[in-house]
Amino acid sequence: ERIKYSRDFLLELSSVSLSQKRPEFLPDHPIVLEKPVSVFFISGEAIKKHGWRFLVAI
Repeated sequence: ERIKYSRDFLLELSSVSLSQKRPEFLPDHPIVLEKPVSVFFISGEAIKKHGWRFLVAI
């Protein structure tokens, strides 16, 4: 059976410091950011530059 997480749980998890650290085993990839990005700082320019996939990465 597939594990399902509520929106509230995921939002709470996003503020946990361990969830904001990049795993050491994660390969280098352009969509993987070095530091977490707050959704409040996304502008139309960021979407034009990175596309909608940028929003998914946050």
